Amino acid sequence: LFGSSGRGKTSLMDVLAGRKTTGTIVGEVRFNGAMCLKKNIKHLCGYVEQFDNLVEVLSVEQMLMYTAELKLPALTRAQKRERVEEVIAQLRLEGCRKTVIVGELVKGI
Repeated sequence: LFGSSGRGKTSLMDVLAGRKTTGTIVGEVRFNGAMCLKKNIKHLCGYVEQFDNLVEVLSVEQMLMYTAELKLPALTRAQKRERVEEVIAQLRLEGCRKTVIVGELVKGI
């Protein structure tokens, strides 16, 4: 999502991800044309915010598994692993799956 500063990109993403806690939200959020209950939105979508929220000592694969553990509590470990593999394939991250994310001082991904 691109646009100049102050145009509501973060607000839109917060609404879509069910993170917006202030203001009034009017309308419906639909996924593939189907209504989505607010309680299910956080489990269906997510996004990386403007600031890094990554654990700098984990690899890409480990970070995805860590996120799966937090966001998909109803799935078994094997199902979470399968989902991580799907995301790695979809995002074409095979070449950096074992690369440590690191931070500002040390280059990683």
